[in-house]
Amino acid sequence: MSYHRTVLDNGMTLLTDSVPGYRSSAVGFYFAGGSRDDTHESAGLCTLAQYMMSKTTKTRQDSAIADSLDRMGAEFNTFVTHDHACFWVHCVDAYFDEGFRILSDMCVNPLFRGSDLDVQRDVIAEQLARSGGSVNQQVIDLFSRALWPGDTLHLPVLGRNDSLRGVDCAALHDYVNRNFTTDRLAVVVVGDVSHEQVVDLARECLTLPEGNRVRRRPASPASGGGLLLPIADEGWTAFCYGTSTMNGRHPDRFGMSILADLLSARLSDDLRWNRGLAAKIECQTNLYRNEGSFMIHANTRTEDAGRVMGLARDEVVRVATEGIPERDIDRARSVWTGRVALESESTRSRMLRLGAGEVVGSEMLSLDEVIERFDGVTGADLRRIASDLVSDAWTLSIAGPFHGGVNQGIPVYLTDPGREPVLEADEDLEMCADDDSPFAWPTTEAEPGLADIGAGYFSWEKGLLKFVGYEVGVTRGLPQSERQRILDSVFTEELPRVNSPAYMQEWSTPLKCARLRKMAESIAAFVRNAKRNSASTYEVAIDEWETDLDYLHARYYVGHCAFPWPSTEG
Repeated sequence: MSYHRTVLDNGMTLLTDSVPGYRSSAVGFYFAGGSRDDTHESAGLCTLAQYMMSKTTKTRQDSAIADSLDRMGAEFNTFVTHDHACFWVHCVDAYFDEGFRILSDMCVNPLFRGSDLDVQRDVIAEQLARSGGSVNQQVIDLFSRALWPGDTLHLPVLGRNDSLRGVDCAALHDYVNRNFTTDRLAVVVVGDVSHEQVVDLARECLTLPEGNRVRRRPASPASGGGLLLPIADEGWTAFCYGTSTMNGRHPDRFGMSILADLLSARLSDDLRWNRGLAAKIECQTNLYRNEGSFMIHANTRTEDAGRVMGLARDEVVRVATEGIPERDIDRARSVWTGRVALESESTRSRMLRLGAGEVVGSEMLSLDEVIERFDGVTGADLRRIASDLVSDAWTLSIAGPFHGGVNQGIPVYLTDPGREPVLEADEDLEMCADDDSPFAWPTTEAEPGLADIGAGYFSWEKGLLKFVGYEVGVTRGLPQSERQRILDSVFTEELPRVNSPAYMQEWSTPLKCARLRKMAESIAAFVRNAKRNSASTYEVAIDEWETDLDYLHARYYVGHCAFPWPSTEG
């Protein structure tokens, strides 16, 4: 088996797996980006663009494309994920050249017509209507939003009806020219094809715009907390419970695949079949180029939800401390090596595997090397991976009749999952009228002392900001942009019911000066307590808190509230 990889001067990557004697060929065009390149306002634009590109081109009507593919006896499909879009064709080797040219025509010469755009919007609306009825899919999407609250990684691949309603053909052209560029494209070919043939075809046919691909920073995961999707009380609940993990390039990704399968089997045997506590329970992983997630997805009776969450996480802890019997590990290794071996018989499966690896930037491994990696996973590897999973707070998304925010011992950040943050950085602020009396901005000055801040001071039972994921400092601190996005949400949105009604009344309602006052006083209190502790070093935390106070002052106070802004001077 021989892989050949070439990066052209325009940034396009060409990857060929030449397999002499095979009678079929598979071609995949992978564009990095996917729905993650959408914005909150344009969610679903990548999917809409992909649908339109696969219709009519400037040289082929949609009926002519369909006739050609039928005549070739070819399989054709397109799809969009959170981190890439793909166009692929699988055909007999005699039609490889024609299949390549059809895909190229779709990407280079799409013809966007208003009549087609209306049809494709209706198609997506129908898909949204069908998927909207799937609580399980909604709670999976909600988990990504809870885990990566400041990143577009959580945006729905299909988008929303309101985000696509205003898209016209000009906007689609602009999107495609910016995002479907040579530097983002990886062409993956598997079959009895020479790499030189692939290079020549790419140079001839793929005359796409050149771009300057932006290297995306990894998303910052939340630490604990969660999101709730309130639904009617039908006696059952769906949830996803998990944490961030390795990315798709990490050497432990083979062990993670085996661990997820083993945990799924153990949880299903125990909680579904032996105890009857879950109608469905499984582990899922999503490994991207720079991020990854691990979650336990379950359907349970409402009254059992909290218990199932605890038992499921306990099982991961048990694996981390006690390990898994070798006979179970050996069986799981055999399952994965068997899958890989069977996939090797299909050029389409091989192309999809190579393309997925190229998108995340993983090393190029032969099939024998992949099998070797799975065979090399040990019990110690699985214990280490499980230990990493339970070393941090877990994030929850849950759909159920939990309209009070805390129910059955499950604390959740109560919000409307369909609502994006009200304010972006360049928007004008419209604050509600406020009857509260003017107040002095709280000081952050304090005399040094020996007072201990203590972990309990920041627990969610005593602090709403901690509960929603706001953290500063060297060890667990968030980037400034993420901290301030959380503060934006706290000020502009409904808050989680994390404590007594009296405590929640102190936080007032969204967009009121009383809400701003409570936020400022809370952060200022953190600073004063930190300054009193001369035995420890909190310089970074103090600096970040005071930076965020300055942000709140400039963003929300100036021009909107009449109370005297507090000084941080003693």
